[in-house]
Amino acid sequence: MSDHVARRDASRSRGSSGSSRSGRNTSSYAGPCGGISPPTSPECNDGVLPGTFTSRLSVNTVSDVVDTFDEYKRWLVQEAGFGGTLNIPRQKKLNLKFSAWLMSRVDVQGMEIDLGHIGKLRFWPADVHKVFGVPHGPRQVREIGKQLNTEAVKFIRNALGMDSSDNAHSLKAAEAFPMKEISQTSSQMEQDCFKIAYVIFLMGHILAPGSKHDYSSIDFWPAIGSAELIPEFDWCGYILDELMKAVAKLKNDIQNNASTANLAACHLFLQVFYLDNVDLAGLNKKHDTIPRIADFSYAFMKRMIIMVTRNGVVLGFSGEASAQTTDGDES
Repeated sequence: MSDHVARRDASRSRGSSGSSRSGRNTSSYAGPCGGISPPTSPECNDGVLPGTFTSRLSVNTVSDVVDTFDEYKRWLVQEAGFGGTLNIPRQKKLNLKFSAWLMSRVDVQGMEIDLGHIGKLRFWPADVHKVFGVPHGPRQVREIGKQLNTEAVKFIRNALGMDSSDNAHSLKAAEAFPMKEISQTSSQMEQDCFKIAYVIFLMGHILAPGSKHDYSSIDFWPAIGSAELIPEFDWCGYILDELMKAVAKLKNDIQNNASTANLAACHLFLQVFYLDNVDLAGLNKKHDTIPRIADFSYAFMKRMIIMVTRNGVVLGFSGEASAQTTDGDES
């Protein structure tokens, strides 16, 4: 194991103290490795991937809203702890087959991408924070969610106008509030509702999308009942929990020989995390931009995925490559 990898594991273990998995031994992390089957192969750890994939994850839906934000709205998002999500590059189209390939290789219990004889690439809630810049606080979203504070849910629905049977879970209803005029002269209630609505909207479209159209889960709502406490929760752990459930669902579809599979949760995280830690020579970027997602434009990700699938080989894990992109495409 290289000194660089050892340092990376040590920092990751410290950075995930808010997670129930923070005590997991990271000593088995693989170092530089040989080749793997390319993502274009239909084979995976548990069988054959379905032929068709769907997903509700939509970066551009969020970008369309964020692009309308003035400086004050952006400040409110930052105050809620989600400032990193203001810089997510637009994605013309996500490579769902690549996402499915990565998801099929995830070990749910170990939270790691199993690359067979090469080794295992582990990830932690701290990695979600590094990729998206969302809160990784000490309080667990799931724990407060178990209480399912009905008063908090009722308050949110009434405040955001999501109190009818037609829009009780509607992402479109949640989107409407961030689009309203909000300024320094707005009431504290209006500013708090803006933060709450933004988190609901963001979760439903990027960080924890489900499989239903225009539908927001309410299991995390008690954690946003008080806007000032939103940054205190471990949203990174929640995002990974949802992703692991989606991975388990995909593996079940594979075992059942499903012809179509819906990819729920934030599989975009797996793409960015994997590409950011694989050695692709001249395409790797330094890890000096946080959140990391800001470095991953559509054109840049497309070039990286093409290189992985074209070569069918991963040369090694790279934590801090010095080479930069050299052509004139968007990066």
